[in-house]
Formats: sequence, structure tokens, C-alpha cells
Amino acid sequence: MKHKAFISVFLSILILLNLSACGFKNERFEESVAAKAANVKYAALTFDDGPYTPVTNKILDVLEKCNSKATFFIVGNRAELYPESVKRAYSLGCEIGNHTYSHADLCSKSHAVIEDELRGCSNVILKITGERESLFRPTGGKNDECLIKDSGRAVILWSVDTLDWSHKNSAKTARAVLDNIEDGSIVLMHDLIPSTGKACEIIIPELKKRGYELVTVSELLELNGITPEQGKRYYKAK
Repeated sequence: MKHKAFISVFLSILILLNLSACGFKNERFEESVAAKAANVKYAALTFDDGPYTPVTNKILDVLEKCNSKATFFIVGNRAELYPESVKRAYSLGCEIGNHTYSHADLCSKSHAVIEDELRGCSNVILKITGERESLFRPTGGKNDECLIKDSGRAVILWSVDTLDWSHKNSAKTARAVLDNIEDGSIVLMHDLIPSTGKACEIIIPELKKRGYELVTVSELLELNGITPEQGKRYYKAK
């Protein structure tokens, strides 16, 4: 087994050397080959319903310490209350997604209402970060066809649900992630819940020990050769 692993690593390095010698440079390809040679796994932690500075900043502290990223699906009117947390997340390389302006349930709502909620949140994101978002997560994970179509964005759901909003128990949240995560997973948590901030102090360092790189949703999809498309659902990258 060790002999086979050595050959695999050697061949990966040889490929990179040959490509460089030919003047070919593709950073994402090189990163992917190197990661596979080192047996790196990728996953995306996502947080809904924030920001809420006492919790969001605790999560950001751990992410920064562990050189990791996450994706925050923010609620526009909450971001107006806590813009500094959004700025900090963005400055650390985290991704900011749209979770409506007022945490509205948009199922069965008119196109005008859906557009107003999404535009409201998008305008807040633009004001704070200077960029528009490209990802949307519907409240409650509700994703009927009309909502998906009218969102005008890639719709990001999840493959691991911690149910942190329900039990509000840090040990249960940590166990839900650590027992169920796999390469390509998208994990759902909420940065409104104090116990979730505490759970992340367990989750993030432990995943790093297990060989995971924690990246944004867009990075996770890209690493797996997926280009997010408007009006399409994504539950995981594999």
C-alpha cells in the first residue's frame, strides 16, 4: 500500500513538472492534483440567519485561527444592524450569500415580492462588501420551482443538517457535523445560536485534524468542476 501511495504522489508531481515545462499553468488544476496527492478533503460550512455579532465573531475567530473559510447566508435587515461582522467575514475570504431581506417565507409569493426581498438583501450586501452576491438560500430550505426560477441565482441547500436551531446543544451540533461530513459536503448551521458558536470551536479544529480544507461554497463547487448556474439547486459538490 505504501509503495502504491508513493507511486501515486510521484506521478502527480511528475505531471505538474511536465505541464510547467510546457509553459502550461492552471492554478486550480495544480491545486486539485496536489490536493489529491496529499489526500485532502474539501467541505463547506454554511451559516444562515445572521449576522449576530456575539456568535458570528466567535465563528470568525476560529475560522481565522484555523486558516479556513465559510459561507454566510445573511438576512439583510440583520446585516444592517451588524455590518462590521459582515465586513470582517468578507475580509477573511468568506462568501456572503442572500437569505432574503427580512427572513421572509417566499413560497407561493408573487414574483414582485420575491424580487423585492432578494433585491433588498442584495443591496445591503453591495453596500457592505462592494460586490453583489451570486448565491441564494431560501428560508427554511423551501425551494419550490417558482421560487427557484424567480431567484435569479444559484440555490444552495445542504447535505448535512445539524438541526442546531432546534436542540441548541453544542455537543449535538458538533456530533452532527463530525459524524456525517464527507468530501464535498455542504453543512447547515445558524450563526444566531450561541451554542453553534461554541460548537464551531470543536468542529473546525477537528476537521482540520482530519485533513479537511474548509472553503466557501463557490470554491467547493469549482474544485469539483461545477459552475453554479442560476435557477439550479445544489446540495453538495459530489
